[in-house]
Amino acid sequence: MRTPADLFLGTVKLGVPEYGFFSQRDAFFDPIQFLRSAAALGVTRFDTSPRYGNSESVIGEFIQKSTSRPFVASKIDNLSAKDPATPRIMEESVNHSLSKLHLSSLDICYLHQNDIDIISDRYVHQGLKLLKEKGLIRRAGASLYNKEECAYAADSGMFDVIQLPVSVFDLGLYNF
Repeated sequence: MRTPADLFLGTVKLGVPEYGFFSQRDAFFDPIQFLRSAAALGVTRFDTSPRYGNSESVIGEFIQKSTSRPFVASKIDNLSAKDPATPRIMEESVNHSLSKLHLSSLDICYLHQNDIDIISDRYVHQGLKLLKEKGLIRRAGASLYNKEECAYAADSGMFDVIQLPVSVFDLGLYNF
């Protein structure tokens, strides 16, 4: 079975079991076996974040036990606009994620803040460029929630990927 190239398995539930609608978890749930089963079904793209509890560490353990490297997207969070220290903070965040994931680079690194002041900030842009130059990320992305943010991200030339939170329970973004 083959999955589309743009379909990712969101992994927040691996690190934050109470997240979302269905929060009951079997006491014998094995997250590594879950990821192995997903991979056996053709799911090889994972979306995670430092915000997702120990999800990055779980994926890192899965990667160490795997024979092939999955495509991994993670995120940077807790940035402040107009802060000259932002590029350093971003590099530290990505390096911390890479350490947990047992990877040398992220396939996509998203900004996990959808604030227009963050995604348009010159220091954030410098940080994204630095991360690419150092080979710590392959693509820069933004996780966005409204039309203004999407328009900026699409027109800015800074972002390779835009992530939209689409859910069968919340189709609000279809009303643009």
